Amino acid sequence: MHRFFVPAHSGEHDDVLLCGQDAKHAVKVLRLREGDRFIAVDPGREQYVARIVEAGVREVRAVIEGVVDIRTEPPVDVWLYQALPKADKMDHVVSRSTELGVRAIVPVLTDRTVVRPEQDRLESRLRRWQKIAEQSAELAGRTSCPQIATPVPYAEALRNSAAHALRIMPWEEERARGIKSVLRGSSARSAFVLIGPEGGFTRREADEAMGAGVLPVTLGPRMMRTENAGAVVLAMIMYELGDMC
Repeated sequence: MHRFFVPAHSGEHDDVLLCGQDAKHAVKVLRLREGDRFIAVDPGREQYVARIVEAGVREVRAVIEGVVDIRTEPPVDVWLYQALPKADKMDHVVSRSTELGVRAIVPVLTDRTVVRPEQDRLESRLRRWQKIAEQSAELAGRTSCPQIATPVPYAEALRNSAAHALRIMPWEEERARGIKSVLRGSSARSAFVLIGPEGGFTRREADEAMGAGVLPVTLGPRMMRTENAGAVVLAMIMYELGDMC
């Protein structure tokens, strides 16, 4: 069944409304009609089977028929601090990370960050990224949608790392400490993952990160694009500490 995030409601027999783009997508693209069912996701709470009773391009009304007792959120909270990449690479980061179970995504401004959008363009991009996260969360069957934060300076990202039990950063100059050994020796329930920009972290940034308790790790002998590295690390974390079988 198709899935949609819906506003919070109080019980199993309430009406559910899909409005705006969700309603248009349901009726025009998915061709849902009266009597059809979909999964209504109450973010952070429950999933319900909902049956459509009125289907319009501006509003779809459905009634809840029962609870879907499936838990899809991982047992480890991963906060991805991603150096803001060029072009539309952040779209890829948001989509893949959301599907893998990331808790939140925070763009970071580093020394080698090229993209520094003006406020009006930034607000537009944040809305776009949040919508991509919502669509990806629906596709992945998640019951919560990760929040996309406003970009933060590098120093603020390092300060925020103190809230997490596991703190790692893939770094191309690290040779000895592999991510596998770090994860297999951990039982952390929260993780801070710091991903560098296209040109990598500067030596100063790496030293500052280590001074803040962030462990540099190697992902192996091959270099990865910035838009792929976060997804690789997330997959490893979910395999070792999460619910990937």
